[in-house]
Amino acid sequence: KPLAPGDEATMSYGERSNDHFLMYYGFTPPRNPHDDVVVFQDIEHALSWHMVFHPELWDAGEEDEANARESAARAAVRATEQVLASTKDGALMNAEPRLKVLPGGRADARLVSLFAAAYAGTDAGVEKGKEMLDVDVSSAHADIARRCAELLRQMPTDLKRDDAILRGEEGSVSDAARSRVSYRAHKKEVLVDAIRTLGSEAGIELPEAYR
Repeated sequence: KPLAPGDEATMSYGERSNDHFLMYYGFTPPRNPHDDVVVFQDIEHALSWHMVFHPELWDAGEEDEANARESAARAAVRATEQVLASTKDGALMNAEPRLKVLPGGRADARLVSLFAAAYAGTDAGVEKGKEMLDVDVSSAHADIARRCAELLRQMPTDLKRDDAILRGEEGSVSDAARSRVSYRAHKKEVLVDAIRTLGSEAGIELPEAYR
């Protein structure tokens, strides 16, 4: 539209994660709906974690059952990728093997399908055409919440400490340090969102420092 002298001109930075904002612009938005947190580096990482976390699922039966479960999980990821390929997220998915959670408790569909099919994928399961049940998806959500809780516990500070730093309660803070703490704090908020949303049905609790 026409602008008069003194009018404010604005622009959109785009739908970017806080990684992009911090690296290219030197700041992070206080609440970014497009931020994300990497929970697994790729499908192999996620599957290995699931096998270690759930020996009762993967080691309880015969080797053939575990193999069928893994095949079903991988097939579910491929099917999800085919569906996503026709969406606006398709190109991004092809270029991004990392599996993430986003604000509002949203999770990468590939990760949900991987874990859900692992639960359903016995020899008579989804590999043979059986549909995943709601309980399988709920179990997948719970596992993603558990992984997010793991990542929160590994953080060197919690949100209360970050808030105290940003308020200057621990001394003066440089602009660079403020950006780092703000960046870190929002990642924790994304993880908290995921635990509350994805883990509520299974009773997954936040780490004690976040309750």
